Amino acid sequence: MTSRRWSPGNSYEGVVEPKYAILSYTWGRFEKPGHPRLRIGGIDWDIPSVDPAHFTVADLSRLLAQIGSEYDYVWIDIACIDQRREKDKMQEIGRQAMIFKGARQGYVWLNKYDPAIIQGYVQTLMRYGYEMVDGPTELLQAAEAIVNALVAILQDPWFSSLWTLQESVLQRFALLLNKSGLPITTDGPWIGASPATELAAIASVCELTGRMIDLGIRAEQAADPSAIQTARVERMRSLRSTINRSGLDFTLCSNPNVQYAAAIYRQTSRPEDRIYAIIGYMDTDSATQHFRPESRKSSA
Repeated sequence: MTSRRWSPGNSYEGVVEPKYAILSYTWGRFEKPGHPRLRIGGIDWDIPSVDPAHFTVADLSRLLAQIGSEYDYVWIDIACIDQRREKDKMQEIGRQAMIFKGARQGYVWLNKYDPAIIQGYVQTLMRYGYEMVDGPTELLQAAEAIVNALVAILQDPWFSSLWTLQESVLQRFALLLNKSGLPITTDGPWIGASPATELAAIASVCELTGRMIDLGIRAEQAADPSAIQTARVERMRSLRSTINRSGLDFTLCSNPNVQYAAAIYRQTSRPEDRIYAIIGYMDTDSATQHFRPESRKSSA
């Protein structure tokens, strides 16, 4: 794998405006010196080493090979951003919104669980999201099943990173990949042309569940004004709070201030990244006015 430098005309060592994919994943909190590093040609800096308990070089290499079977070029931060040179790093961070929006396909790597386990959680979430509207399952039962699956899915570190909140807004239709680098698939009447799961599908179920819970609470209170503090209503409020904290339903909203509200629940490695990690989806001049473009893409 080789990192290709950008030059004027949007050329990458002779290839003009290549079609590329982009990978959203998390590693900053898991950087651990002394472990094996991904081997990348065409760069003069060391790729950060990551705690192998989070993912191994073999895991990442296998994932990139999977993406490389579909796209000749992929943007991945550790191969395209020199993490040592702060000026260069800030330039590239300032261009992240443009880079993510320009990708032909986004991928989200969920690497915490074994493939069968994460697939089971996603299958449950999608199934009960469908049954909440078109099935026989009662509202609270469906909401319980959805939120329990969601809580398990949210244990993957990808969902607690502030950087990935921005990336999820910029690439809403990214495909979810499992630990092996393969698409997370589901099976049921809700799937379209492909069984692969998009991030937007998860967000849609969360948004739908939140709205249905809100309607359920109002219906309970309309039927019985004394139901304000019942165990059933309180449970629905608790489920709604879990969805709000996930921030996933916010990614479907076009108002960046709503998405910004989800940032409070996300983590960063450095305090200043709480600003840098969100300016991309605010769509203001502050995201780009201080940065000059010098980008890279990696070819498989």
